[in-house]
Amino acid sequence: MALVTGEHSALFWVGAEAVRQELTCKLLRDRGVADDPPTALLEAANGAAQALIIRDSAFRRLVESGGPTTLHDRRRTALDVWESASDRALKHLQVIGFDRQQKAITDVAQTLSGTNR
Repeated sequence: MALVTGEHSALFWVGAEAVRQELTCKLLRDRGVADDPPTALLEAANGAAQALIIRDSAFRRLVESGGPTTLHDRRRTALDVWESASDRALKHLQVIGFDRQQKAITDVAQTLSGTNR
């Protein structure tokens, strides 16, 4: 049984490597760096890509297993993995320089009604 599990794991990581490289390139391109990025920026982009892959994998696991809790109301391990990977991704993205920008509110009534988008 362990061999089958290892086989699936190996297939996942082979596919994940291509996705990681693509995500890393996209993150660097979004930051305006196409060729020869500084080492720290490259490592932060690699870390963000890895965290995003693990986050998405944990989310798929949550969906496949029926949600964040078991039938006995216990928290699934995949939820902890998802939360941790989400946190790591955010930290790496902040290092890269992707900060959440707050939108300016021009009309409070429109904003509260949801028509100011």
